[in-house]
Amino acid sequence: METIESLTDISNVTIIPSKQRYVLHSDPRSSHQQIARIIRRFCINQTVDPILDVGASYGQLGYLLMMDYLTIDAVEPNKIWAQAAKRYYRFVFSSSIEEAPLQPNSYRMIVCA
Repeated sequence: METIESLTDISNVTIIPSKQRYVLHSDPRSSHQQIARIIRRFCINQTVDPILDVGASYGQLGYLLMMDYLTIDAVEPNKIWAQAAKRYYRFVFSSSIEEAPLQPNSYRMIVCA
C-alpha cells in the first residue's frame, strides 16, 4: 500500500491519454454530476466532511467538488489513476479499500460509485 502525497504536492501528476480514461461530462444527468449534486444537497444543513471517495479513478468527483471546499480523501487501487487523482483530494491511498490505513469512524460520508 502506498500513500500518495497530500494535495499540496502536485509536482508528479501523471497525465492519462484521453483514449485510456473516462471523459467527465457536463450533462447534469451524468453519474458524476448527480453524485456531486447529492453531496452538495447534504452540505446545505449539515457538515458532511471528511468524505471518502472509494474507487476514485483519476479524481472526477474530487474535481467536481473542488470549489465546495470539502475535505475529501480517496482510495484508488490503480497506481496511475491514484497519481492523477491526488491534486483533487487531501490524501489518496493507492490500495484496495481493505488495505487502506483508514481509522474507524473517521468519515462522515463514504461514496462508492
